[in-house]
Amino acid sequence: MIWSTPVSATGPDLSDFSSEKVNQHVYVMVQDYGDAKINFAVLVGHNDVVLITTMMKEFNPHVEALIRGISDKPVGYVVSIDGDYYHYYGSRKFVEGGATLIAHKNLIPDVFDNRVLVDEPYRLDVGTEQLHAIPTRAHTLDHMMVKLDNSNVVFAGDALSFDWIVYSGPNGPDAHITALQQMLAQGDKETRFYPGNWVSQQYGSKQDVQSLIRIYSDFVSLVRTEYQQGKSAKEIAQSPAVHDLLEPLKDYHRQKPYIINYVKDVLGQSS
Repeated sequence: MIWSTPVSATGPDLSDFSSEKVNQHVYVMVQDYGDAKINFAVLVGHNDVVLITTMMKEFNPHVEALIRGISDKPVGYVVSIDGDYYHYYGSRKFVEGGATLIAHKNLIPDVFDNRVLVDEPYRLDVGTEQLHAIPTRAHTLDHMMVKLDNSNVVFAGDALSFDWIVYSGPNGPDAHITALQQMLAQGDKETRFYPGNWVSQQYGSKQDVQSLIRIYSDFVSLVRTEYQQGKSAKEIAQSPAVHDLLEPLKDYHRQKPYIINYVKDVLGQSS
């Protein structure tokens, strides 16, 4: 594992970006963005490059420079984990340049001609790696996780965080927990699970995912129990039991004022 800060003498300023070489053909990139950092990845195949998460369109020049610092092969595929802005909105430039978009079928299906829209597991063989795009019901209506077999890594987008709990989204907390268990089943004790964004912990292990599932499941159960006891969302968010459960998480102090939004997410109430 090698970390470096890319340098561009004549191109865009890459000071907010860093690069981790996982192996000879997989690189995980990180962008500093506000209070958090965003993971995306470059996979170098025999004939072309796969970009996993395209970042935002205003950073197209930066992403291109990062790719060219690794390989001069064309970008053959872009993979959008879900419809969140940074996962998807940089796609157009690469697709118009000849790349094929791989995304969930619910992700704006009529935007590009070069597209593979999936509603069941999809496999892509690029020679150096077997990539699996697997739809889930986590976080959004258009979420996929991406598994790289040879490298033993899973990219989960915003479906998980090792710093804090996440929003379950429109499918609800039970579907989200099922999706987390689905992700867990893709790994072994050596697998790295990469979230979409992070504050303290860039990736986690299978044990970390198991811990996340336990904490989130306990949170959902606690919120529902206290709601059935007649408490409001505000009262639940102030409950000592809720804070005792969440305080061990790394991002607790920053996220503490927003716990009520996660309570409302579990209850299906608008924030």
